[in-house]
Amino acid sequence: MTSTLGPLLASGNVAEVHAWRDGQVLKLYKPAPWAKRAAFREAANQAAAEAMGLPVPAMHGVIAQGERWGIIFDRVEGSSFAQRMLADAALVPGHLEALIDLQLRLQRSAAPFFTGLKQRLASHIGLASQLGSDHKHALLAGLQAMPDGDRLCHFDFHPMNVLGPVDRRPYMLAAKLIETPVEAPQLLALLAALEGTAHVQVETRQDQDTFQ
Repeated sequence: MTSTLGPLLASGNVAEVHAWRDGQVLKLYKPAPWAKRAAFREAANQAAAEAMGLPVPAMHGVIAQGERWGIIFDRVEGSSFAQRMLADAALVPGHLEALIDLQLRLQRSAAPFFTGLKQRLASHIGLASQLGSDHKHALLAGLQAMPDGDRLCHFDFHPMNVLGPVDRRPYMLAAKLIETPVEAPQLLALLAALEGTAHVQVETRQDQDTFQ
């Protein structure tokens, strides 16, 4: 399926967002061997989130556009929360309250069919080429000892990825939806240990990442 792309609306590390048909946008992955897998994975996550009643734009399918792969979404009009807060400091309290409400809603959402965060972190630790084997073993042991859970984690939740009216139904974008343990303090400590290691570069696979 092909059609004429509309204007470029946004661009990230791995994808661009173009205007599409009336009321829709096309998130178009940049050419890469993993792009097709990433598009279908993100579309599946988005469809599941939509079915759960979460405030995400409706997803209408994955398409090929020439040699590239993309996902069709409903277009959400308006600026992001970040843009509005930067433009007018008086809007910050209300927008922060809305962000908190969205985050709490995510943490109340059981999501047993998404990829687990422990699995994702274990993969990333294994790919950290500058971590020694002892350090990797300690991190993986700490990760394994953490409780399992079924709460939903957006994994890219920030004001640039929330659009729409603050007083009605704001929408979350760019979901990397995964399960996370219910008890988060140990997880945060583990992430801090990994990210705080001097001169460590985690070689994440591009097909695990989504548009930001």
